[in-house]
Amino acid sequence: MIRAKGSFETTLPILVLSAYYVGSALNADWTMYDIDSMFVALNHAIPTLNGYSAWTPEGWRLGNPSDPDYESEVARWIERHDLRGVCELDIERRTMRPRP
Repeated sequence: MIRAKGSFETTLPILVLSAYYVGSALNADWTMYDIDSMFVALNHAIPTLNGYSAWTPEGWRLGNPSDPDYESEVARWIERHDLRGVCELDIERRTMRPRP
């Protein structure tokens, strides 16, 4: 997994990328994915839809990438907040791609 000094590749110019989310994962330890996502966001100055906190925004259901409804919740969040240029992070492969 990506740690504080991890790197990743993206297929998009960084200017097109407005935010990202961790792609769905089977049998994921959701806390580690959310924490790793925060490190990527901090190290590369790219906002993430994921995170780890005692407080969550109303309607935010993106905490567990292995949840069966995770991808539909990501789509709902993106639409609800009219986000553009959101990419999916494959945290295991350390790559980003445009949201499918």
